Amino acid sequence: ILIVGEGPLVAFDLADLVEDEGGIVAGPVPTVAEGLTLADANQPAAAILDANLEDSDVTQLALALIERGTPFVIYT
Repeated sequence: ILIVGEGPLVAFDLADLVEDEGGIVAGPVPTVAEGLTLADANQPAAAILDANLEDSDVTQLALALIERGTPFVIYT
């Protein structure tokens, strides 16, 4: 599961929750650019995305995931 979130406390809590349920986490990372890099390298099964990231809003990353058919949720 790809996790991209600006706030480290929330992002790391999400990562812990995913791992507690047996998932494998890519990230968390705080930027769209890093999220795109991880998505390319790992081909995640799904993603959890913060709406507003350090370098921009999440739109570019969300569109890239849609093109790949990767399901995701957005939180804020």
